[in-house]
Amino acid sequence: MTKRVEAVQAEMKQCWNLTETFSRRALEEFQSQRLGALVRYLEQRNPYHQKRFRKAGLEAKNFRGLADLHRLPFSEKKHMQQALETTLPLLPNRDLLRWHQTSGTSGTPTRFPDSRRDWIAYSDLAASALFAMGVRREDTALAAFSYGPHIAFWSYLSGLDRIGTTVVAAGGLTSEARMGLLVDYKVTVLLGTPSYALHLAAIAPSMGVDLAKDCQIRLIVTTAEPNPPELKQKLRKCWGAAVYDRLGSTETGGIAFECPENPNLYHLQENYLIAEILDEDDQLVHPGEDGELIINTLIRRSMPLVRLRTGDIVRRSRSEGCPCGRSFLSLQSTQNGAIVRRMDDMRKVRGVLLSPSEIGKIVQEQPGIGEQYQAIIHTCDNSDEITLRVEPLPNTSPARSQKIKRELERKFYQRLLLRFNIEVLEYGSLPRVADKAQKIIDQRLGK
Repeated sequence: MTKRVEAVQAEMKQCWNLTETFSRRALEEFQSQRLGALVRYLEQRNPYHQKRFRKAGLEAKNFRGLADLHRLPFSEKKHMQQALETTLPLLPNRDLLRWHQTSGTSGTPTRFPDSRRDWIAYSDLAASALFAMGVRREDTALAAFSYGPHIAFWSYLSGLDRIGTTVVAAGGLTSEARMGLLVDYKVTVLLGTPSYALHLAAIAPSMGVDLAKDCQIRLIVTTAEPNPPELKQKLRKCWGAAVYDRLGSTETGGIAFECPENPNLYHLQENYLIAEILDEDDQLVHPGEDGELIINTLIRRSMPLVRLRTGDIVRRSRSEGCPCGRSFLSLQSTQNGAIVRRMDDMRKVRGVLLSPSEIGKIVQEQPGIGEQYQAIIHTCDNSDEITLRVEPLPNTSPARSQKIKRELERKFYQRLLLRFNIEVLEYGSLPRVADKAQKIIDQRLGK
């Protein structure tokens, strides 16, 4: 065995792809080459981007890769739908493998195609993140997502296949059935939304399941919903397992994963994408500052993204480098998780700008209730009202439920200067979904 092969095998013990071990200079050269190839591809194949490039005064033959990144026009999610209705996908149907769509929790679902080549790269992207967070071939994993058109279930299933991990099929099953599989198959890795993982833990006692004795879960990988540090700690306590989070979307694929070597630090997967974090003037923020996350995909060809404005406000990490050896740009976890807030999530209620993340934070701080909640904004007698529905933990007395109601009413008024109508329901009353839950429902006309 050559020294080079030995070195490669040593690297692969911690990294799925050797590009993860590139120095910063080598990584940027790699990105620059991929970006140049993408621009040439779009100029040749896509009238939609040809028009946008001409308007920006950009020609592929003179494009210098990363040095000219700022010259590329921004895209927004609404442009993706416009592109699909005109010139996309770029490949004929015989070359397409899958169609997926967004969850639609914030509006009309947007559909996205992937070619066979795209999907191999997409699967590798998922495998890279899962491997970094500790998933191995020897594990048995259960992906607790619904069998639907959105991307989470499919990308994780493909990523696990790439690693060679044993997978327990659980799409379309009830929570009780999934809990039974966790025990019967001695599952070691659970993948799902943080709220659903907590729900599984909550129903375990009623099924006679002792998580500490009957389950062998050692690792929980969450996605699709915010998972701030306090919520991660609850999951660790319930399951007795390590908990790491992943950031991604249907449009972009995976974006970042939480590093076990440096918890609460999310490494952007820059060997598959180019990320910018920009301030209100579209200038790069400094370490420790907040800005909007902008994404360029480097691997997708059926529907590439060019400087997509994600609408996610994130915080650039102050850390330079990481003990894991990756030189990727990183995001810092905040009290709201990897995403500080959404630019379009703010709601104005009775003249007050309301952040959904702040609602979630107050709910999570309240003792005696579960993570499941639903805030409904509606109109009553020509005035905006907010009704917040929460669930107490199982076997909570009526007197305790009333106390929770009073405490929440007081906290919301003190913190947000808005009066909330609090409804404390019975445990299990709110809908359970394995995928991204719709926590805020705005029923006002025109909203």
